[in-house]
Amino acid sequence: MKLTLAVLTSTFLLSGCSALLPLNYKSYNGKDAATVVIQQREEQSGMLYILFYEKKGECYDRIERFQLSPNMWDMSKKLIVQKVPPGKLIAVQQIYNAKDPVVTMTTSTTYTGVQWIPIISQPGKRYYFAVNYGVREVPAGYPISVNTAPAQVFSEFKQVPQPNWDAHKICQHLIGGS
Repeated sequence: MKLTLAVLTSTFLLSGCSALLPLNYKSYNGKDAATVVIQQREEQSGMLYILFYEKKGECYDRIERFQLSPNMWDMSKKLIVQKVPPGKLIAVQQIYNAKDPVVTMTTSTTYTGVQWIPIISQPGKRYYFAVNYGVREVPAGYPISVNTAPAQVFSEFKQVPQPNWDAHKICQHLIGGS
């Protein structure tokens, strides 16, 4: 009886943890893949995730969450390039330190920012993501590096990728967040 209870409890906890602890993403290899290029700048370093959603009633429900940051402790600037399947409701999520610590008489406080940047991936398209800017579709030959200035990209490519979905309507869950 105790062994059965331990196995059931372990199974329940591990299934809950799988919603909380994301796996590493493996690029989609189809010929119709879209390319996601995510620039992580040092001033807004943090954990990066790619999330897949589906429409459920009035909200969008997360069906998969993958970690893109290779190392939680390496917060240097980097460029992450992944291939994703077309026609998917995708969001790139970054959890980052939004400001330098604020020191008061008794405490030091850091502000954490969380941003979801949504797209519906389209076959063969290339998308550039930057925190506090959003996402833009860019041509395949357009040069992007770790030192690319997001303001420059967003001034050259003003149109938000279409079709898109509303990341403000994410379904909320008790375990595993949104």
